[in-house]
Amino acid sequence: MGNGATKKEKQKNYLLQTCDEHEGSINCMDLSEDGSVLVTGSDDSNVRLWTTKTEQCECIGLLEGHDDYITSVLIEENFVLSSSADKTIKKWDMTSCECVLTFLGHDSTVNKLICTGDFLFSVSYDKTARCWDFDTGECIRKFTGHKNNITSIMFIPSDRDNDTQTLQFIQEQAEKSKKNFVKTLQNISGAYDEDDIYSKDLIITGSFDTLAKSWSIETGECVQTFRGHTSAITCLATDLLGKILFTGSSDHSIRSWDIMTGQLLRVFSGHQTTVLSLLAHRKLLYSTSSDHTARCWIMDFGDCTRVYKEHEHSVSCIFEQNGFVYTGCGDTIARCFDAKSGAIKRIFKGHTGAINCLRVLDERLFTGSFDGTLRIFDTSDLLLDKKSADKKKENDNLQTPEIDNEKIDPMEDNENYQVIQVKEKEF
Repeated sequence: MGNGATKKEKQKNYLLQTCDEHEGSINCMDLSEDGSVLVTGSDDSNVRLWTTKTEQCECIGLLEGHDDYITSVLIEENFVLSSSADKTIKKWDMTSCECVLTFLGHDSTVNKLICTGDFLFSVSYDKTARCWDFDTGECIRKFTGHKNNITSIMFIPSDRDNDTQTLQFIQEQAEKSKKNFVKTLQNISGAYDEDDIYSKDLIITGSFDTLAKSWSIETGECVQTFRGHTSAITCLATDLLGKILFTGSSDHSIRSWDIMTGQLLRVFSGHQTTVLSLLAHRKLLYSTSSDHTARCWIMDFGDCTRVYKEHEHSVSCIFEQNGFVYTGCGDTIARCFDAKSGAIKRIFKGHTGAINCLRVLDERLFTGSFDGTLRIFDTSDLLLDKKSADKKKENDNLQTPEIDNEKIDPMEDNENYQVIQVKEKEF
């Protein structure tokens, strides 16, 4: 499994700073596109803006106006969007910290937000999803059909400019599932007619009613219902092309689906309790669970390749960067693992409550916790250690004895992991 963190490393304190301005649990966070501003939402009903590029992280904005705890935050251009248990969504000007718009319409807690520029989408405990005009706040579409709380949402853009690749994908899926390709094409032969809903933008929602559903944004109609889970769906993810849907559930399983046809592709079995969050990265899928583990899966086959252990409580959030997997846990500790080997490389202590959200930026780890604090940890030497280990491995290969006077090619195919955003699970 590779070399883990030494006892000395585990005892070392990597905490750089503690920010305690919030007066309640920090439930969610998001970064601006350029990474210069971090936004956090809290049980104290407030949203705060923080600098990330300065030596010391400072609170540069307080957004007050919600009447209940914050469930989700995001940054879109020069605005902050926040959702709350007070049934509203608010749009804030980042420069003035003033609320410029309040979105009214939901009848219960608003759980999650996503934004596509012109449109804002939300899901709620009132069993509906809604589409809003970003500029005016008008509700222009209401999606009804779920029979219980909606917990998660994803946006799937249309693929009208890439039909050849899509048809190739469908053929591959048909062959993998040993279905008749001709029949599969016949079933979706109208998928690319001009007025067909499959050629339009979609949203996908997951609910406590055990179902995921895809919806046409243009018509508000339910396009597909993904049936198979036996308990609440807690989280969603898609592959890079937006063709395969992954659903995590409190029935302990993860399932993959063909978004176009609604066909169940695979069941990922291994977690022992509720799956809490999913993160898709290239051909890999990462998951966290209340069974005290995070896992890595191969999307195409459903095989679990790594189990990230040593957690002592539910693993609530996960982030991947530069070949490292970072996790936040209910045991108050954040951890860093080598993504490939699964070996733990570092533990980050300091919080006194469960960690609900995290981000990694510029060799610093930002964590938000139930204890109400934002903490910043040093990760600067992790990548240096990794590069040093890779260099040593390369040198060892170069020193391998020659066989039959023929030189051994030392070239290796080293996978380069990239930064990917993770949408943390909201409760």
